[in-house]
Amino acid sequence: MRKILLLVTGLLVSLVTNAQVASRFNYGVIRLGNNMIDSAGFVKILFPTQAAAVSTGTIRSAVSGASGVNYSVSEGIFSINNTYINTLVDNRLKSYDGWDAAVSKVLSTTGTTFKWVVASISSGTTTTGGGNAQVSPRDTALFYADTTMGRITLATMTSLTLTTEAQIRSFLTTNQTNVNATVLDQNLVLSSSLQQTGIWNNVYFHSQTIGGTTFRYDGGSIVFVFTNTHTVNRVKVGGFKIVSHYTGTSYPMFFSNELVGGDGLEIADLDVTSDGNGVYNAIGMSQYSTGSSSGALIKHVWWSRINTHDVGRSNEWLSQGYDYARILGLAITNSRFTNMGLNDQHGFGASLSGLIKGVLLLGNVYTNCRNICNELVNVQYAITMNSTYLVNTANVVTGIGISDDGVNSTKYIYVENNTMNVTGRPAYIYGASYITFQNGGTYTGRYGVDMTSSNCTFKNFTVNVWDKVSTGGGGTSFAWQVDVAASNNLFDNVTISSSNTIGNGGLYAHEVLVVKGSNNTIQNSTLIQGKQSNGTYYGYIYANSGTGNTLTNTPQQNGI
Repeated sequence: MRKILLLVTGLLVSLVTNAQVASRFNYGVIRLGNNMIDSAGFVKILFPTQAAAVSTGTIRSAVSGASGVNYSVSEGIFSINNTYINTLVDNRLKSYDGWDAAVSKVLSTTGTTFKWVVASISSGTTTTGGGNAQVSPRDTALFYADTTMGRITLATMTSLTLTTEAQIRSFLTTNQTNVNATVLDQNLVLSSSLQQTGIWNNVYFHSQTIGGTTFRYDGGSIVFVFTNTHTVNRVKVGGFKIVSHYTGTSYPMFFSNELVGGDGLEIADLDVTSDGNGVYNAIGMSQYSTGSSSGALIKHVWWSRINTHDVGRSNEWLSQGYDYARILGLAITNSRFTNMGLNDQHGFGASLSGLIKGVLLLGNVYTNCRNICNELVNVQYAITMNSTYLVNTANVVTGIGISDDGVNSTKYIYVENNTMNVTGRPAYIYGASYITFQNGGTYTGRYGVDMTSSNCTFKNFTVNVWDKVSTGGGGTSFAWQVDVAASNNLFDNVTISSSNTIGNGGLYAHEVLVVKGSNNTIQNSTLIQGKQSNGTYYGYIYANSGTGNTLTNTPQQNGI
């Protein structure tokens, strides 16, 4: 057992200084039982007041046993074993941070200090921006969203065939373990919503062929719902077509708020639609309720080959408690989010909101969403890569929206090699930190990228902004703006352009890069400005009104 010495002077036992607490744990004071921090920054253990000197037996009785503090008679010293400290800090920080040590942070000690280590963070790409070291979350996000954990095991399953609506309902509402349930291909017009309420472990529920079974319900807002307090562990649902013709608020598929928890959930090969009538989500998952201030934890979630279309919103994930992340390890891959925004002014392709950690968005296609194609709010350790964002409707639509609800939790988001052509901003980045756009991609839009975030890295990609709706100095007068609140950001080998605005149907050629924040670095990049319709150029290519900003090896060019 490693020992930490406790200095005893009278009744004061010094465990650790306040500065050490702050540097090691970053959560302020740690209290051991009835212990307290004195004015000098020491942790005190208080013993009963006695007229005579405090005996060894009294001291040992006060601090040993369940407290984790031991006394050695032979050595004459107190000690705290590392196992107890690890447990104490692990439990204390989890209550605030919500990390599951199995997939996220692990507690490490050098023998004298204790600290959280982010799993696999060392394999990320380290960059430097504005003088601040930054760590790319790319590989870390991939690790968190690793859904090889919690997958079904077909070899241990017993096969079951379901042919009628009554059999399907019975299966959904009873506990199931090690079952491979096949629904024979058919078109079911349901008498009421399907409700999955059974505790499931290692269960595969699927149609006979992909798209072969249709669940349709027109009498209410939900077609298929996971509801009631229970768990789904190592579960896969796939192959169905889910249809709602309900004209009001519609959730063809829904995980009801705060109730369903689990470890290992795969949803694959679904077609989900409300045929243009639904106002809300094709698919929704809510792991937190503001009404009850509670929610269930679900982790290792795989969402693959999903086609949602003709709905108000395509996909929404909520985990808004902020005390800890209720969705951990979420992979949304190779899916299609088509949203004509017929009935919902707040239409999204895929919206993730609340404290969600470990997200992979890979190979998805977002088409004609109404408001934002892909929204990330209070999300940490996420990567969106190799996806396509296309909008050709009259709506002003943002490609990627990254923002924060004022709780300072949106960070470590990595954007790589996406193709974008939207009618609004390619992206906005508000109130976040450690956001990285890197390693390829072309981001095209009609409004300039706007950011109020700090400690971000932008490297090796191209941004084109052509204003189709503004005239002569109105609207957004920039292709990219680093606003007043944004500092310590790095731009390296980035091409930012408003060139050929007129040729691409725009009305107004912008200034290119407007920097109002402080200590931002622009290097090895290219800034290209387009002409206005009268053949002149508007304003500055690089407009710097902040302090401490540097521009090096970055040509400023007049375009067409």
